[in-house]
Amino acid sequence: MSEPTEVYSFYRSGVLSKDNEDSTASPLVGQTINNWTPLIILYGLIALIFAKGQLMQSIWVLAPAFCVAVVGIEGKRFTVIVTLACLLGVWLGTEGQLAISALNSVIVIVLVASLSLFRPFFLKSIWHVPVLVLLVMIFIKGTYFVISDYPTYYFLEISFEGFIAGALSIAFVKGLSGINELRKGLLSNENALGLTILGVAILISLMEISVLYWNLGRTVALVLILCVAYLYGGGYGAALGVVSGFAPSLLTTLVSPYAGIFALSGLLAGLFRGFGKPGCITGFMMGQFGLAYYLLYIEDLNSLLIESISAGLIFLLLPISLIHKADMIILNKDKTQETEKVLLNKIYDVSNIFKELSKTFKQISDDIEWEDKARFDLILKTITNRVCSGCSVFMICWQKEKKSTCQHICTLFNLIEVQGTVNKGDLPGELRKRCIRPEELVTVAGCLFETHLMDRHYRKKLNETRGLVAEQLQGVSAVMENLAGDIKIERDQFFEKETYIYNKLVEMGIEIMALNLSRTNSNNIELDITKEACRGKMECNLLIKPYLEDYLQDNFIVDRSNCAIKKGQLICTCKFRPSTALKVTVGFSQIKCEGTVICGDTYKSFEIKGGKHIVALSDGMGVGPKAAKESNTVISLLEQLLKNGFEKEMAVRTINSVLGVRSEDETFATLDLAIIDIYTGEVEFIKIGAAPGFIKRGNQVGIVKANSHPLGILNGIELIRQSKHLCKGDALIMVSDGALEAGEFTDKEGWMVEVLRDLRIQDAQELAHITLRHSLAVAPDIISDDMTVIVAKLE
Repeated sequence: MSEPTEVYSFYRSGVLSKDNEDSTASPLVGQTINNWTPLIILYGLIALIFAKGQLMQSIWVLAPAFCVAVVGIEGKRFTVIVTLACLLGVWLGTEGQLAISALNSVIVIVLVASLSLFRPFFLKSIWHVPVLVLLVMIFIKGTYFVISDYPTYYFLEISFEGFIAGALSIAFVKGLSGINELRKGLLSNENALGLTILGVAILISLMEISVLYWNLGRTVALVLILCVAYLYGGGYGAALGVVSGFAPSLLTTLVSPYAGIFALSGLLAGLFRGFGKPGCITGFMMGQFGLAYYLLYIEDLNSLLIESISAGLIFLLLPISLIHKADMIILNKDKTQETEKVLLNKIYDVSNIFKELSKTFKQISDDIEWEDKARFDLILKTITNRVCSGCSVFMICWQKEKKSTCQHICTLFNLIEVQGTVNKGDLPGELRKRCIRPEELVTVAGCLFETHLMDRHYRKKLNETRGLVAEQLQGVSAVMENLAGDIKIERDQFFEKETYIYNKLVEMGIEIMALNLSRTNSNNIELDITKEACRGKMECNLLIKPYLEDYLQDNFIVDRSNCAIKKGQLICTCKFRPSTALKVTVGFSQIKCEGTVICGDTYKSFEIKGGKHIVALSDGMGVGPKAAKESNTVISLLEQLLKNGFEKEMAVRTINSVLGVRSEDETFATLDLAIIDIYTGEVEFIKIGAAPGFIKRGNQVGIVKANSHPLGILNGIELIRQSKHLCKGDALIMVSDGALEAGEFTDKEGWMVEVLRDLRIQDAQELAHITLRHSLAVAPDIISDDMTVIVAKLE
């Protein structure tokens, strides 16, 4: 599958939804427009002031960038008002320069028309829009300058204008998306930056609006400085003061003296914020006129006095709750990110603790050989103390001939281990000739070595348990480390999308309890949703699925295997996958051994993270409850370990160790495991003591087999893995040895291949049932072993 189209901020406001595509298509259009009237008016006013103004008295870039951003984000509903506002601003701002007015008007009309007619194309990538702005501005102005025989210098100027307008169009798209996010109490980093640039552009444009001595832009800037200094202190207030003070310089070619004045005002306002709003205003006024008296002319000083008093009054009248609401939007995001960062660090710390504990247990379990040597030395010392002490030939045996004596004692121990009992005649020749206490030596050596064997047995068991604990701790450490990595990746990639989808679905009236976006190893996006049961309203198919396809720009299928209606529950869990995902349908048929109350075979089919479907079959030793207990242990542990993030190798080795140490009796079970990637069709087989499996593709049947010991027999186990590629329509058949060996055939695998080749059944359940009937047909009258057939069909 090709990678899904990258989703940009265009889609966050739902511009591709049906209600945005055609305002005449819905009977609720009048109500929708009425609800958006304040925003339409706001965008119209911004377009008007942007079109009226110019940067550096000649660079006209704000209007075209804003115009295409609004049309791209909001669609046809805003096109007319924004276009008319732009045209009005163009004619008001050029002051009778008909050629420039006409030229700018043509640019606006061409941009709006192009974006409206070919909107789906431009919304596929955020880079299409700035390229459109650049090309239109260069082509139209360049054509005019060529006809008017302008110097080459002007072509550099219009190229520069085009690049700036294109870059600003991206920033304004992000900024308008940020406005839509703020309405839901959210603000992503990239949209916050775009919103900041949009705000600065508005502030610059407002500074062209003056009434007598009062300037609107500077008044707004001073109010913002007061609010920021009040919330965050003098440092942030001074920073905003510098930015606001330099803003007038972008309108003219003169250096503005307001940067230092506004910076000092913001600094002092922040320093006095501990005294509340009055203290903040007092510090602000001190900063304003401390420098203004020396830097400004009397006319500018009068203007600044009026603007400062106006800003102070507005700030004083602003409700504190409104100021703190804006603050909470930012702080809440920062606190969430800080909490996640602390959580990730804690998870990594705990993972390292488990890793160190695992190393400690492994080191202890590796010391068994050294302990055996130490215990053998202790046995020799005990023999010398109990038997040889005081003997007349002690010096000969344990000093002159110590090496030879130790070898003879080892030979004696070997005889005891083989025969169980020995007498003085079994002593090695030289030791028998030299020893004057042979009966005592044989008796003490037998008792001590028997104790040693028992002790070694239990120490071996203890060592195996330590090894199991070490593997478990290592597995837990790996799981926690992977969990932390997944949290970080999903936070970075999907946090904003998850939040937006959640809010949108809640707005649609769907009660969402949990929502999780994830990316599989095949680079496909999956979505898991837990919600209140819809009681047959099919919200997953009729509401959620169309919205996700519209927002994520991909086709999805709904996995309703955990539908609340099917299971009679009040909570529904549904999974949304790309439509290219394969569906695994599992059929199962089983019959128990005659004379038993329960079948000893256990199977399970389940999914794990990463787009993997697991099919597992285990056959316990023998038949009846004991076999069922062993096979159920294998499958239950396997499911829990794989679902919780354990690697398959670690999971299988853990199960093998558990079976090996859980009982003194001989217990073992087979494991037939298939791991199916539903996106690529790749299947990985792990067979441990299991019967061969079969792959059916039409009338062709392949065999999958491996030779290995069952689980629980050996401490170490060698995993033999095989991989096959399955296509849509293929069937994977797993059988227990009872089903495969039911008939008295020499070539049992060949017989099963012939059976499967002749079957033309498409349904997985029916194929499993008919295959088992063939095994029963060739079986003796009394069924001596459990029979199980599992069919996993890819659709």
